[in-house]
Amino acid sequence: MLEALRAIGLPARFASGYLDCAASEAGRASTHAWAEAYLPEIGWVGYDPSIGESTSAKHIVTGVSNHPRGVMPVSGTYFKEDGDCLGMEGEMTAEIDRESGSTLWHQIAELLANEIESGALRPGQQLPTETKLMQRFNVSRFTIRQTIAHLEARGLVRAEQGRGTFVHKGMLDYPLSKKTRFSKNLIEQGFEPGGELLVHEIIPAPRHVVVRLRLPLGAAVIHRVVVSTADGIPVEIGDSYYPAARFPDFDKARECFPTVTAAFATYGIRDYDRLVTEIEARLPTADEARLLRQPKSTPVLVVRKVDIDQNGMPFNYGETVWSSERVTFTVGKD
Repeated sequence: MLEALRAIGLPARFASGYLDCAASEAGRASTHAWAEAYLPEIGWVGYDPSIGESTSAKHIVTGVSNHPRGVMPVSGTYFKEDGDCLGMEGEMTAEIDRESGSTLWHQIAELLANEIESGALRPGQQLPTETKLMQRFNVSRFTIRQTIAHLEARGLVRAEQGRGTFVHKGMLDYPLSKKTRFSKNLIEQGFEPGGELLVHEIIPAPRHVVVRLRLPLGAAVIHRVVVSTADGIPVEIGDSYYPAARFPDFDKARECFPTVTAAFATYGIRDYDRLVTEIEARLPTADEARLLRQPKSTPVLVVRKVDIDQNGMPFNYGETVWSSERVTFTVGKD
């Protein structure tokens, strides 16, 4: 089922956990598994082929992975008394395959990443100490340090000197509306916006940019590629195009102002709206995964947008690749 979903272009993953059913009422519950697909503008949606239903609150997830071997069934039972609120709490032991050919630190990193994604490890929660992780997985301290370094590079955890390692404070909730502003969105949620300019060039407008910006064939455009960050963690790769004739010396204007909105104002664009927003999900290229510091198996969200000035004239076309494990989009009505 996972391969069928991927064949039609939908990111898919394997989920493992428990199913609250008649067995639960008898005081025991067996392990269970199901498939999940990522639907643009909706998120992860599960389907349980064993019972022929969409997943619901009775599906208790303990781990997710792009392959079943990443979340091998967890053995055990749970008990509850009548009237108790159904829930789970405690430690789970996951096995690593020492003969799979995959490095131990990478396997452990994927297991911990799955626990973060499923909510077993919550934002702000401290990870177990190196010693406890060594005992849990029966590996060396060096292996655990490689694991933590990898998770930190992916932006899933942060190490604080003298305190320990903590799950990163959570995904960025990014509203998409007519007034979408990157820096404003981040600052309002307590993130520090930043970025690194990779490309600034003036080129003939590609055909799709000509159409989006209503330019004559052969018109020159400014092309910029920027990796934007939240608290130093890469969250998006922005590929933007602007009419060169309208924005002379735009590189110098951007150097003088902290935000692109402020730079636009120097060219007479004191306010602007989003005309078009298109979203799709896909797997990243090798370069995108490297720049976003994420696995190639983790989906990205691609946002294509056109901004217009006060007179309704398009002046900015962008294609932005977002890390799906670091952002949740909220689509506004305005």
